[in-house]
Amino acid sequence: MEKVTKEKVWHWTKRLIVYLIGMFLVAVGINIAIKSNLGISPVSSIPYVLSLRFTSLTLGNWTTIVYCVFVLIQLAILGKEFKWYYVFQFAVSTVFGFFVDGAGLLTNLIPNPEHYVVRVLFVFISMLFIALGIMLYLDANVMSMPGEGVTVAMTKRTKWQLSTCKMIFDVTLVTIAITLSLVFFHQLAGVREGTVLIAFGVGIVMKPLMKFLKKPIHTWVHGKEE
Repeated sequence: MEKVTKEKVWHWTKRLIVYLIGMFLVAVGINIAIKSNLGISPVSSIPYVLSLRFTSLTLGNWTTIVYCVFVLIQLAILGKEFKWYYVFQFAVSTVFGFFVDGAGLLTNLIPNPEHYVVRVLFVFISMLFIALGIMLYLDANVMSMPGEGVTVAMTKRTKWQLSTCKMIFDVTLVTIAITLSLVFFHQLAGVREGTVLIAFGVGIVMKPLMKFLKKPIHTWVHGKEE
């Protein structure tokens, strides 16, 4: 058994800090997208529509529930290849749900934008927060978010490229969200042009962020550059 040292404890503490900060920034980005009223990210589209229809539960509650379903989907896809520690994604889902509601309280302090140009700006700001958050929790390398876990599981099972599986997963989520929206409200709710912008734009925004921030963040967390 590996000896536990102060250095290892501090290393894991830093990783958890960066991981949690990353998740919270993603939660902030989700809520800023909601303020734009131009659509939300694909992975949050189903929880958002459900939160609009079944208001007894918050967006954070529905996010936790849907993310836990994502973990079960991983189990169904992977079968015996499902690793025991993947169950910790249930805890991750719960924490992220709290973050979504907490970030919502903060963004509620921001006035709702009225002009379309400002609303589009809100979408781009949300993309910035989401991209930075993803970069942070990926570098921490603690635990995959459930949505990403499904994409990775699909890749392992089908042997298709990760980008292909992500596209299929995102399209499926948006399709379900649109269907629920039309059934519940007879119009689109939470899925608009901003959803498309976020789906394709986060990766683009992440590239310059990684160029300037990845090395210093990685060095602080892991004590080395790769």
